[in-house]
Amino acid sequence: MSSSRKRSRLRERRRRPRSDSRQEPLNNLLLVVVVAVGLGFDFTNGFHDTANYVATWVGTRALSPRMAVAVSAAANLAGAFVTTAVAKTSGRG
Repeated sequence: MSSSRKRSRLRERRRRPRSDSRQEPLNNLLLVVVVAVGLGFDFTNGFHDTANYVATWVGTRALSPRMAVAVSAAANLAGAFVTTAVAKTSGRG
């Protein structure tokens, strides 16, 4: 390819817009909706997981209901900050 053809292709690329500015608000809205749905799912999924193992602790009388909920809340919060193993596994596909 000659150098003049390369230069004309570069000029052509500079003239073309990288993205359509009309789509940016739509992309931002879509991002907000996806994040909100993901957080909502995570929140409701936490209810189900917590109910299962709090019921085990309370049912076996290992902990009082109040203490079981407190331990569960602390464990869920710590788990969210300590490990990313599940997210990494899901990300690999």
